[in-house]
Amino acid sequence: MRNIYIDNLKGLLITLVVIGHFIEPLLAKSTVAKQLYWFVYLFHMPLFVAISGYCSQAFLIKEEKEKIITHLLLPYIILQIIYTSLEAMLSGGEWNPALLTPNYTLWYLFSLFIWRLIFPYWMMLRWPLITAIVAGLLINLDNNADGFLSISRIFVFLPFFIVGALAHQKKFNFNFKFTYRSRLLAIIVILSAIALSIYGVYYNAYIFNIAYGRYSFQSLGFTWYEGIALRIIHYALATIISLALLIVIPKHKTVFAWIGRYSLYPYVLHGLIVQIAIASGVYTLWSQEFQVGVLILGAAGLTAALSTVYMRQATDFVLSGAGLLPNLVVHQRKDTITHHRTNTD
Repeated sequence: MRNIYIDNLKGLLITLVVIGHFIEPLLAKSTVAKQLYWFVYLFHMPLFVAISGYCSQAFLIKEEKEKIITHLLLPYIILQIIYTSLEAMLSGGEWNPALLTPNYTLWYLFSLFIWRLIFPYWMMLRWPLITAIVAGLLINLDNNADGFLSISRIFVFLPFFIVGALAHQKKFNFNFKFTYRSRLLAIIVILSAIALSIYGVYYNAYIFNIAYGRYSFQSLGFTWYEGIALRIIHYALATIISLALLIVIPKHKTVFAWIGRYSLYPYVLHGLIVQIAIASGVYTLWSQEFQVGVLILGAAGLTAALSTVYMRQATDFVLSGAGLLPNLVVHQRKDTITHHRTNTD
């Protein structure tokens, strides 16, 4: 029996991911796009990472080690080659697979590989969460920690992976009911976060760059203490917004449950479409704010389209066989949540 709640959550998050990447090229010309973009970036990746941690094994038997290679590393290599090949073709530049520098959205797939690899050993530490938080706060002091090996994001988002893992160890489940007051409070929190994004964009949108988790504090123009303070604020906001979202996510089946069940497919495919759209010059046609709404609806529709059986079969074929890739949240334990397979029904 599937966990509809998890599917709904994943479906909503992957839809926000796709919308975020499709409106990103408009940030320089659209205030609405910028406000929505930074609201989404305050919490969506931390929550994705936490779900991944929740669904991860606390030990690595031989079969699990093999799955990490076949379900994460090999698909990453194939997709990295595809992404960099398309990038070279569109730009007319020289092709460089750059396997050690994840391209575009693929940093998450590579990071999952690293998190799954180090997770059992990290949990042997006396204070795994505190250690992860300290590492996340300090990693951006290093100006060399950037896109190479996705090292910066690996440590910046590691605390959320550990939080998810600890929640699973404590046998936290989603069989809970919320009162009307708790739901109302959650809605207020989410609306407050939206207001913060709106105000922040008008005040100083540059501070939101801290949410990327990729750049050093110095490269963003922050002193070390400003950078650490902003990272702490980011951690706090991401946690609060994520908790609020967990309260309002429905437990009955919705369209997001279907999308969430096959969330890997829109994840790995939409970046290619964004690159093609940018190269085609289509974004130069956008000149009015209402058109951002059209793009948002189109991105949401595309997310659903990329989850269809036809796109799943085509993707499996290109990636050398159905079943090679797992869902965006991998290695789910059978005793908590039924494993989310990505092959067709």
